[in-house]
Amino acid sequence: MRNKLSFPTDEAVMKSVYLALREASKKWTMPIRNWGMILSQF
Repeated sequence: MRNKLSFPTDEAVMKSVYLALREASKKWTMPIRNWGMILSQF
């Protein structure tokens, strides 16, 4: 049985997570302290 990876590289995973978080954060109503700093760590 062969495993197929959805993401070819670790960088692809990080980009996907970053973009998903960025989209989700647009819909949040309560501000998260230091969110800009947290997002910049990605």
